[in-house]
Amino acid sequence: MRKIGFILCLGFFISILFSCKEEKQRQFEDPTKVQKSDETNPGVEYKPIMQKFTTEEMVERIIKDYPIKNKNLKKVITESVYDGELVKTFTYLAESTGGELIYAENSKVVISKILNILDQHLTANTDVVFVLDRTSSMMDDLEETKKNVEIIINKLGRLEHVRVSVTTYGDKNSDGKNWYRSLPLTNNFDMVKDFVKDIDLLDGGDYPESANDAIFKMIKELNWHLESNKLVIVLGDAPSHIKPFSSIEIEDVVELCKVKNILINFYPIILAMENIKKSNEKEESEDNYEITSFISKIKMNYIKDVCNIDLKFNNRFKLELFSNRGEKLKELFFFGNSYELDIRNLNNGSYVLRIVDEQNKQLDGQFFNIERKSVPH
Repeated sequence: MRKIGFILCLGFFISILFSCKEEKQRQFEDPTKVQKSDETNPGVEYKPIMQKFTTEEMVERIIKDYPIKNKNLKKVITESVYDGELVKTFTYLAESTGGELIYAENSKVVISKILNILDQHLTANTDVVFVLDRTSSMMDDLEETKKNVEIIINKLGRLEHVRVSVTTYGDKNSDGKNWYRSLPLTNNFDMVKDFVKDIDLLDGGDYPESANDAIFKMIKELNWHLESNKLVIVLGDAPSHIKPFSSIEIEDVVELCKVKNILINFYPIILAMENIKKSNEKEESEDNYEITSFISKIKMNYIKDVCNIDLKFNNRFKLELFSNRGEKLKELFFFGNSYELDIRNLNNGSYVLRIVDEQNKQLDGQFFNIERKSVPH
Protein backbone atom coordinates (compact mmCIF):
# COMPACT_ATOMS: atom_id res chain seq x y z
CA MET A 1 0.00 0.00 0.00
CA ARG A 2 2.84 2.40 0.78
CA LYS A 3 4.30 1.78 -2.68
CA ILE A 4 0.91 2.55 -4.25
CA GLY A 5 0.63 5.65 -2.08
CA PHE A 6 4.09 6.79 -3.16
CA ILE A 7 3.24 6.42 -6.84
CA LEU A 8 -0.04 8.31 -6.42
CA CYS A 9 1.71 11.09 -4.50
CA LEU A 10 4.45 11.31 -7.10
CA GLY A 11 1.91 11.44 -9.91
CA PHE A 12 0.00 14.23 -8.15
CA PHE A 13 3.00 16.47 -7.75
CA ILE A 14 4.51 15.83 -11.15
CA SER A 15 2.14 18.21 -12.86
CA ILE A 16 5.09 20.57 -12.43
CA LEU A 17 7.08 20.67 -15.61
CA PHE A 18 10.25 22.30 -16.56
CA SER A 19 12.39 23.95 -19.17
CA CYS A 20 16.17 24.25 -19.29
CA LYS A 21 18.59 26.49 -21.11
CA GLU A 22 19.32 25.79 -24.77
CA GLU A 23 22.87 24.59 -25.35
CA LYS A 24 24.86 24.65 -28.54
CA GLN A 25 24.41 21.32 -30.30
CA ARG A 26 26.46 20.08 -33.24
CA GLN A 27 24.67 18.93 -36.35
CA PHE A 28 24.42 15.16 -36.69
CA GLU A 29 24.43 13.07 -39.83
CA ASP A 30 21.30 12.68 -41.95
CA PRO A 31 18.88 14.94 -40.07
CA THR A 32 16.19 14.32 -42.70
CA LYS A 33 15.31 10.87 -41.40
CA VAL A 34 12.61 10.76 -38.77
CA GLN A 35 11.51 8.10 -36.32
CA LYS A 36 14.14 5.57 -37.33
CA SER A 37 14.33 3.77 -34.01
CA ASP A 38 15.93 0.77 -32.40
CA GLU A 39 14.72 -0.25 -28.96
CA THR A 40 17.45 -1.86 -26.90
CA ASN A 41 18.19 -3.12 -23.41
CA PRO A 42 14.85 -2.93 -21.62
CA GLY A 43 15.29 -3.45 -17.91
CA VAL A 44 18.78 -1.94 -17.75
CA GLU A 45 19.38 -0.21 -14.44
CA TYR A 46 18.91 3.56 -14.55
CA LYS A 47 22.14 5.49 -13.97
CA PRO A 48 20.82 9.04 -14.20
CA ILE A 49 22.54 12.05 -15.67
CA MET A 50 21.08 14.50 -13.17
CA GLN A 51 18.77 17.10 -14.54
CA LYS A 52 15.67 18.84 -13.38
CA PHE A 53 12.47 16.96 -12.93
CA THR A 54 10.82 18.45 -9.84
CA THR A 55 10.97 21.14 -7.18
CA GLU A 56 12.66 21.01 -3.81
CA GLU A 57 9.35 21.45 -2.00
CA MET A 58 7.93 18.40 -3.70
CA VAL A 59 11.11 16.40 -3.12
CA GLU A 60 11.15 17.08 0.61
CA ARG A 61 7.48 16.19 0.97
CA ILE A 62 7.80 12.91 -0.89
CA ILE A 63 10.93 11.81 0.95
CA LYS A 64 9.42 12.77 4.30
CA ASP A 65 6.14 10.94 3.75
CA TYR A 66 7.35 7.89 1.85
CA PRO A 67 10.46 5.80 2.57
CA ILE A 68 12.31 5.52 -0.74
CA LYS A 69 14.71 2.59 -0.73
CA ASN A 70 15.68 2.56 -4.40
CA LYS A 71 18.99 4.46 -4.51
CA ASN A 72 18.73 5.40 -8.18
CA LEU A 73 15.26 6.87 -7.81
CA LYS A 74 16.21 8.70 -4.63
CA LYS A 75 19.17 10.22 -6.45
CA VAL A 76 16.90 11.37 -9.28
CA ILE A 77 14.41 12.99 -6.91
CA THR A 78 16.91 14.68 -4.60
CA GLU A 79 19.31 16.09 -7.19
CA SER A 80 17.33 16.40 -10.39
CA VAL A 81 16.30 20.00 -9.80
CA TYR A 82 19.95 20.97 -10.07
CA ASP A 83 22.52 20.70 -12.84
CA GLY A 84 24.19 17.29 -12.61
CA GLU A 85 27.69 18.41 -13.55
CA LEU A 86 27.54 21.23 -11.00
CA VAL A 87 26.36 18.81 -8.31
CA LYS A 88 29.28 16.52 -9.09
CA THR A 89 31.86 19.34 -9.14
CA PHE A 90 30.68 21.16 -6.04
CA THR A 91 30.29 17.91 -4.09
CA TYR A 92 33.94 17.13 -4.79
CA LEU A 93 34.98 20.67 -3.80
CA ALA A 94 33.07 20.56 -0.52
CA GLU A 95 34.13 17.05 0.47
CA SER A 96 37.77 17.64 -0.44
CA THR A 97 38.03 20.75 1.75
CA GLY A 98 36.02 19.79 4.82
CA GLY A 99 33.05 21.91 3.79
CA GLU A 100 29.47 21.04 2.90
CA LEU A 101 27.29 21.14 -0.20
CA ILE A 102 24.06 23.13 0.24
CA TYR A 103 20.98 23.09 -2.00
CA ALA A 104 18.75 26.16 -2.45
CA GLU A 105 15.51 25.57 -4.34
CA ASN A 106 14.87 29.24 -5.10
CA SER A 107 16.13 32.77 -4.51
CA LYS A 108 13.94 33.29 -1.45
CA VAL A 109 15.94 30.81 0.63
CA VAL A 110 19.45 31.90 -0.43
CA ILE A 111 19.95 34.31 2.47
CA SER A 112 18.77 31.80 5.08
CA LYS A 113 21.21 29.24 3.66
CA ILE A 114 24.07 31.76 3.91
CA LEU A 115 23.14 32.73 7.46
CA ASN A 116 22.93 29.08 8.50
CA ILE A 117 26.45 28.47 7.22
CA LEU A 118 27.75 31.48 9.13
CA ASP A 119 25.88 30.47 12.31
CA GLN A 120 27.36 27.00 12.23
CA HIS A 121 30.89 27.62 11.00
CA LEU A 122 31.96 31.24 11.44
CA THR A 123 34.46 31.93 14.21
CA ALA A 124 36.64 34.88 15.16
CA ASN A 125 39.80 35.42 13.15
CA THR A 126 38.29 34.21 9.84
CA ASP A 127 38.69 35.30 6.24
CA VAL A 128 35.26 34.97 4.60
CA VAL A 129 34.88 35.00 0.81
CA PHE A 130 31.67 35.05 -1.22
CA VAL A 131 32.06 33.81 -4.80
CA LEU A 132 29.03 34.71 -6.91
CA ASP A 133 27.96 33.75 -10.42
CA ARG A 134 26.78 37.10 -11.82
CA THR A 135 25.25 35.92 -15.10
CA SER A 136 21.64 36.61 -16.05
CA SER A 137 20.24 33.32 -14.73
CA MET A 138 21.28 34.44 -11.23
CA MET A 139 19.36 37.72 -11.37
CA ASP A 140 16.81 36.88 -8.64
CA ASP A 141 19.45 35.37 -6.37
CA LEU A 142 21.71 38.40 -6.67
CA GLU A 143 18.80 40.75 -6.01
CA GLU A 144 18.01 38.87 -2.81
CA THR A 145 21.66 39.10 -1.80
CA LYS A 146 21.71 42.85 -2.43
CA LYS A 147 18.51 43.41 -0.47
CA ASN A 148 19.81 41.47 2.51
CA VAL A 149 23.50 42.39 2.49
CA GLU A 150 23.03 44.41 5.71
CA ILE A 151 21.82 41.28 7.53
CA ILE A 152 24.82 39.30 6.33
CA ILE A 153 27.26 42.06 7.28
CA ASN A 154 25.71 42.39 10.74
CA LYS A 155 26.24 38.68 11.26
CA LEU A 156 29.87 38.93 10.17
CA GLY A 157 30.50 42.00 12.33
CA ARG A 158 29.63 40.27 15.60
CA LEU A 159 32.97 38.50 15.78
CA GLU A 160 36.46 39.96 16.04
CA HIS A 161 39.07 39.91 13.30
CA VAL A 162 36.75 38.90 10.49
CA ARG A 163 37.67 40.05 6.99
CA VAL A 164 35.41 39.75 3.97
CA SER A 165 35.92 39.51 0.22
CA VAL A 166 33.44 39.25 -2.64
CA THR A 167 34.37 37.71 -6.00
CA THR A 168 32.04 37.64 -9.01
CA TYR A 169 32.39 35.78 -12.27
CA GLY A 170 30.77 35.15 -15.63
CA ASP A 171 32.09 33.46 -18.74
CA LYS A 172 35.63 34.48 -19.68
CA ASN A 173 35.02 33.24 -23.23
CA SER A 174 32.17 35.66 -23.91
CA ASP A 175 32.13 38.38 -21.22
CA GLY A 176 35.50 39.98 -21.98
CA LYS A 177 37.79 41.46 -19.37
CA ASN A 178 34.89 42.08 -16.97
CA TRP A 179 34.16 38.37 -16.56
CA TYR A 180 35.94 38.47 -13.17
CA ARG A 181 35.83 41.07 -10.40
CA SER A 182 37.16 40.69 -6.87
CA LEU A 183 37.22 42.86 -3.77
CA PRO A 184 40.33 42.21 -1.63
CA LEU A 185 39.81 40.85 1.88
CA THR A 186 38.92 43.76 4.11
CA ASN A 187 37.38 44.65 7.46
CA ASN A 188 35.79 47.75 5.89
CA PHE A 189 32.25 46.39 5.73
CA ASP A 190 30.88 49.54 4.09
CA MET A 191 33.17 48.82 1.17
CA VAL A 192 31.82 45.27 1.01
CA LYS A 193 28.21 46.52 0.97
CA ASP A 194 28.97 49.00 -1.80
CA PHE A 195 30.68 46.30 -3.87
CA VAL A 196 27.69 43.96 -3.54
CA LYS A 197 25.13 46.65 -4.37
CA ASP A 198 27.11 47.59 -7.49
CA ILE A 199 27.13 44.06 -8.95
CA ASP A 200 25.66 44.11 -12.44
CA LEU A 201 24.70 41.17 -14.61
CA LEU A 202 26.75 39.61 -17.37
CA ASP A 203 25.33 37.78 -20.36
CA GLY A 204 27.29 34.59 -19.73
CA GLY A 205 27.11 33.46 -23.35
CA ASP A 206 26.33 29.77 -23.45
CA TYR A 207 25.14 27.63 -20.55
CA PRO A 208 28.39 26.79 -18.66
CA GLU A 209 30.31 29.57 -16.90
CA SER A 210 33.93 30.02 -15.80
CA ALA A 211 33.38 28.84 -12.22
CA ASN A 212 36.57 26.79 -11.86
CA ASP A 213 38.67 29.58 -13.36
CA ALA A 214 37.20 32.14 -10.96
CA ILE A 215 37.72 30.02 -7.83
CA PHE A 216 41.28 29.19 -8.89
CA LYS A 217 42.06 32.86 -9.59
CA MET A 218 40.51 33.93 -6.28
CA ILE A 219 42.63 31.48 -4.26
CA LYS A 220 45.78 32.49 -6.10
CA GLU A 221 45.37 36.27 -5.87
CA LEU A 222 43.57 37.13 -2.62
CA ASN A 223 45.45 38.74 0.27
CA TRP A 224 45.02 35.86 2.72
CA HIS A 225 46.19 35.96 6.33
CA LEU A 226 47.91 32.62 6.68
CA GLU A 227 47.05 32.37 10.38
CA SER A 228 43.33 33.02 9.81
CA ASN A 229 40.58 30.47 9.35
CA LYS A 230 39.21 30.51 5.81
CA LEU A 231 35.59 30.04 4.77
CA VAL A 232 34.39 30.36 1.17
CA ILE A 233 30.72 30.40 0.15
CA VAL A 234 30.10 29.84 -3.57
CA LEU A 235 26.74 30.60 -5.23
CA GLY A 236 25.99 29.24 -8.69
CA ASP A 237 23.45 27.41 -10.84
CA ALA A 238 25.47 26.38 -13.91
CA PRO A 239 28.45 24.05 -14.38
CA SER A 240 31.95 25.22 -15.16
CA HIS A 241 33.47 25.17 -18.60
CA ILE A 242 35.83 22.30 -19.32
CA LYS A 243 38.56 21.95 -21.94
CA PRO A 244 39.04 23.54 -24.42
CA PHE A 245 37.10 26.51 -22.97
CA SER A 246 38.87 26.28 -19.62
CA SER A 247 42.28 25.06 -18.57
CA ILE A 248 41.21 24.65 -14.94
CA GLU A 249 39.53 21.57 -13.49
CA ILE A 250 38.08 21.37 -10.00
CA GLU A 251 40.94 19.06 -8.97
CA ASP A 252 43.34 21.91 -9.81
CA VAL A 253 41.51 24.13 -7.31
CA VAL A 254 41.98 21.61 -4.50
CA GLU A 255 45.60 21.04 -5.47
CA LEU A 256 46.33 24.78 -5.45
CA CYS A 257 45.14 25.00 -1.85
CA LYS A 258 47.62 22.24 -0.94
CA VAL A 259 50.49 23.83 -2.85
CA LYS A 260 49.91 27.23 -1.22
CA ASN A 261 49.36 25.52 2.14
CA ILE A 262 46.00 27.25 2.50
CA LEU A 263 43.30 25.35 4.36
CA ILE A 264 39.96 26.59 3.00
CA ASN A 265 36.56 25.18 3.89
CA PHE A 266 34.27 25.51 0.87
CA TYR A 267 30.48 25.72 1.24
CA PRO A 268 29.00 25.72 -2.26
CA ILE A 269 25.31 26.65 -2.52
CA ILE A 270 23.75 25.22 -5.66
CA LEU A 271 20.75 27.12 -6.96
CA ALA A 272 17.97 25.31 -8.79
CA MET A 273 18.22 25.85 -12.51
CA GLU A 274 16.79 29.03 -13.93
CA ASN A 275 13.87 27.90 -15.99
CA ILE A 276 12.04 25.54 -13.66
CA LYS A 277 8.43 26.41 -14.28
CA LYS A 278 5.14 25.13 -13.04
CA SER A 279 2.47 24.22 -15.52
CA ASN A 280 -0.93 22.67 -14.97
CA GLU A 281 -2.31 23.54 -18.39
CA LYS A 282 -4.64 20.99 -19.96
CA GLU A 283 -6.52 21.03 -23.22
CA GLU A 284 -10.29 21.01 -23.11
CA SER A 285 -10.43 17.75 -25.09
CA GLU A 286 -11.23 14.71 -22.97
CA ASP A 287 -8.88 12.51 -24.96
CA ASN A 288 -5.80 14.73 -25.19
CA TYR A 289 -3.81 17.04 -23.00
CA GLU A 290 -0.78 19.09 -23.82
CA ILE A 291 2.12 20.35 -21.74
CA THR A 292 4.64 22.97 -22.82
CA SER A 293 8.31 22.66 -21.82
CA PHE A 294 11.88 22.75 -23.17
CA ILE A 295 11.31 19.52 -25.11
CA SER A 296 9.20 21.95 -26.72
CA LYS A 297 6.02 19.94 -26.30
CA ILE A 298 4.73 16.63 -24.95
CA LYS A 299 1.23 15.73 -26.08
CA MET A 300 -0.61 12.66 -24.86
CA ASN A 301 -3.00 11.19 -27.44
CA TYR A 302 -5.04 8.54 -25.70
CA ILE A 303 -7.15 7.76 -28.78
CA LYS A 304 -4.06 6.49 -30.64
CA ASP A 305 -2.33 5.56 -27.35
CA VAL A 306 0.83 7.47 -28.22
CA CYS A 307 2.92 10.22 -26.68
CA ASN A 308 3.94 12.89 -29.20
CA ILE A 309 7.28 14.48 -28.36
CA ASP A 310 8.38 17.69 -30.11
CA LEU A 311 11.98 18.93 -29.77
CA LYS A 312 13.66 22.24 -30.55
CA PHE A 313 16.54 20.59 -32.43
CA ASN A 314 16.48 18.67 -35.69
CA ASN A 315 19.25 16.17 -35.05
CA ARG A 316 19.96 12.57 -34.13
CA PHE A 317 18.93 11.74 -30.56
CA LYS A 318 18.60 8.90 -28.14
CA LEU A 319 15.34 8.61 -26.21
CA GLU A 320 15.34 6.82 -22.86
CA LEU A 321 12.22 5.99 -20.88
CA PHE A 322 12.28 4.97 -17.20
CA SER A 323 9.68 3.87 -14.71
CA ASN A 324 9.33 5.81 -11.49
CA ARG A 325 11.29 2.98 -9.84
CA GLY A 326 14.32 3.83 -11.97
CA GLU A 327 13.98 0.84 -14.33
CA LYS A 328 14.85 1.52 -17.96
CA LEU A 329 11.88 0.55 -20.14
CA LYS A 330 12.92 1.81 -23.56
CA GLU A 331 16.05 3.03 -25.30
CA LEU A 332 15.80 4.03 -28.93
CA PHE A 333 17.40 6.32 -31.51
CA PHE A 334 15.70 8.64 -33.96
CA PHE A 335 16.40 11.48 -36.40
CA GLY A 336 14.43 14.70 -36.48
CA ASN A 337 12.72 17.06 -34.09
CA SER A 338 9.72 14.91 -33.19
CA TYR A 339 8.89 11.39 -32.15
CA GLU A 340 5.69 9.40 -31.64
CA LEU A 341 6.21 7.13 -28.65
CA ASP A 342 4.02 4.03 -28.45
CA ILE A 343 2.52 3.82 -24.94
CA ARG A 344 0.12 0.90 -25.51
CA ASN A 345 2.12 -1.37 -23.21
CA LEU A 346 2.56 1.24 -20.47
CA ASN A 347 0.23 1.36 -17.50
CA ASN A 348 -1.16 4.56 -16.02
CA GLY A 349 1.43 6.21 -13.81
CA SER A 350 4.52 8.41 -13.77
CA TYR A 351 7.51 8.01 -16.08
CA VAL A 352 10.84 9.71 -16.69
CA LEU A 353 11.66 10.74 -20.25
CA ARG A 354 15.23 11.64 -21.13
CA ILE A 355 16.65 12.96 -24.42
CA VAL A 356 20.38 12.42 -24.95
CA ASP A 357 22.78 13.38 -27.73
CA GLU A 358 25.47 11.19 -29.32
CA GLN A 359 28.05 12.21 -26.70
CA ASN A 360 25.65 10.91 -24.03
CA LYS A 361 25.05 14.44 -22.77
CA GLN A 362 21.53 15.02 -21.58
CA LEU A 363 19.64 17.71 -23.48
CA ASP A 364 16.52 17.53 -21.35
CA GLY A 365 14.68 15.27 -18.97
CA GLN A 366 11.32 15.42 -17.28
CA PHE A 367 8.60 13.43 -15.61
CA PHE A 368 5.31 12.89 -17.38
CA ASN A 369 2.11 11.10 -16.44
CA ILE A 370 -0.07 8.63 -18.30
CA GLU A 371 -3.60 9.20 -17.03
CA ARG A 372 -6.07 7.30 -19.17
CA LYS A 373 -9.67 7.63 -18.03
CA SER A 374 -10.21 3.97 -18.79
CA VAL A 375 -7.79 1.16 -19.50
CA PRO A 376 -7.84 0.36 -23.24
CA HIS A 377 -8.90 -3.15 -24.24
